[in-house]
Amino acid sequence: VYGTSKKLAEDIAKYYCRRGNMSLNIVRLSDVYGKINISEKVLQIFIRNAVQGIPIVVKQPQAMFYFSHIKDICASLLKITMDDEGGNNDCITKTHRLWPYLGINLLELAKLICKISGSNSQIIVDHDVVKEASANQPEEQKVRYIDYQSLLSTSIEDGICELINSVI
Repeated sequence: VYGTSKKLAEDIAKYYCRRGNMSLNIVRLSDVYGKINISEKVLQIFIRNAVQGIPIVVKQPQAMFYFSHIKDICASLLKITMDDEGGNNDCITKTHRLWPYLGINLLELAKLICKISGSNSQIIVDHDVVKEASANQPEEQKVRYIDYQSLLSTSIEDGICELINSVI
C-alpha cells in the first residue's frame, strides 16, 4: 500500500505538471538515517541494543537495506535543485534515484554494528519468522534515473560510528 500510494502521488504530480506545462523532479530516496534520527527503525534498534549490551534479534537475515546519510541526501537535493535552476520551461519529468550502489543485509548489519561498537551483544537469528526476505529496492520500471551516486559519500561504517557516538 505504501509503495502504491507513493507511485500514485508521483502520477498526480506528473499530471498537474503536464497540465501546467511545468518541469518536475521526482526524487526516490533509500533508507535515510542521521545523527538525530531517534526512531524505532532497525538501524537505531540494533545500535541501541549493541551499546546496551543486550541481544540483537535479526528476524529477516537476508533482507537488504540501502542506507544513505541525511547530509548526503541534502547535498544531493541541493545539487538537483541547482542543476535545474534557470532551466527551460518545458514540461520535463526527471526521476532521481538516491540509493547507494551496495546494500547490506540485516545479519551483516548486526555484525558490523557489534564490530564497530565493540559490543559483545549476542546476535540471535529468529528462524521462526516465515516472511520471505525481499529487497527494499523499488521495482525497476521504464524510468530513466539520473545518477547522483557520487554525492552519497558517507560510508555505512562512518555513519554507524556517528550514531554510536551520539548514543554514548
